[in-house]
Amino acid sequence: MQEWLAAQPGVVVSRHGGVYPEQWEGSVDGHGFYFRERWGDWYLELDKRPAAQSRCGGAGVDDTGSAAAEDIEHAGGEVIAQGSVFAAGYGDTLTQRARFILGTIRVHLARRTCSHHGVEMAALHAVLGEQVRWCPSCGAHLGEGVTA
Repeated sequence: MQEWLAAQPGVVVSRHGGVYPEQWEGSVDGHGFYFRERWGDWYLELDKRPAAQSRCGGAGVDDTGSAAAEDIEHAGGEVIAQGSVFAAGYGDTLTQRARFILGTIRVHLARRTCSHHGVEMAALHAVLGEQVRWCPSCGAHLGEGVTA
């Protein structure tokens, strides 16, 4: 997997591993990501950021034998995809999983930055006679559609 990752420009995996849950963290093209699979279901977050609140969490036992606590800052990002381990392309090896995560992120980023809307969409609407709800070039969802 490390050899495959080294050949992927703009990709850094800073942490991966674990079983039940399996977790990955890193960045793709400057966007931080967090992937977690637990009990056969997974989700993928992009661009995690600190939240405005924190909570008190256990930090083990201090030197006196008393329970120690620390403030833990919540972080969250946009969940860009979720599914089960039966999703097409999910894979069984670390390299397959890395390809799956990277592919999911890059497709999302391409859709988010789609610039195909406008004249082409209006022309397509004229041909189809109905609203265009998905960009035929990148798959971006266009909400209620583009009519003109």
